[in-house]
Amino acid sequence: MSKVETTFDLTDSAVCIKVDKEDSGYMMAQMMKQFGSMGGDIPAPKQILQINPNHELIKKLSDSADVNLIDDAAHVLLDQAKLYEGETLEDTAGFIARLNRIMAKAL
Repeated sequence: MSKVETTFDLTDSAVCIKVDKEDSGYMMAQMMKQFGSMGGDIPAPKQILQINPNHELIKKLSDSADVNLIDDAAHVLLDQAKLYEGETLEDTAGFIARLNRIMAKAL
């Protein structure tokens, strides 16, 4: 992620990922696509994590004093945004462990 920003455009989602269109990698990828990429690898543009401050999960996390819960939830929310975008998680086992810890606290 190149940066994190709040947005009020989201309604149902706590977080989402968008492409940083100001990133030079994005501009290079666009030019390479326009010229047929000429056989080179297209660099992946940087991403921005957008957070919906009005979402119930974000509000509850901001009120929480449990730093372990906040850390786990932040990672899970980021992974959810990646999954939504069709990305593969780098640490599936970590995702499952964090999700299990969050559910154990909720039950």
